Amino acid sequence: MAVPADLLGKWIPDAAAGETGEGPFAELEFRKDGKLRYALKGEGLDEALVMDFRTEGHVIVTRPPGANADAKTKYEVGQDGSLILEYGGQKGRYVKAS
Repeated sequence: MAVPADLLGKWIPDAAAGETGEGPFAELEFRKDGKLRYALKGEGLDEALVMDFRTEGHVIVTRPPGANADAKTKYEVGQDGSLILEYGGQKGRYVKAS
């Protein structure tokens, strides 16, 4: 399975969009090997989990450890290169960190 090139890399919340705010935030790293590193950072937190992912069109499909079902997150890459994720009716905007 090929991972879309525009998804690869480390993503952090877009401070300009007010996504970091107060409290912890999620850092995402999509790897070529089909692994997603999801890290919670801030306020003394630095916890991460690694899970497999795949894409189906513009949907990221994961199965978090211990879950019985896949989680599906819609995504799009904006003209400015930002990553827009939509899960559970909530949207988040991320920018590439590396």
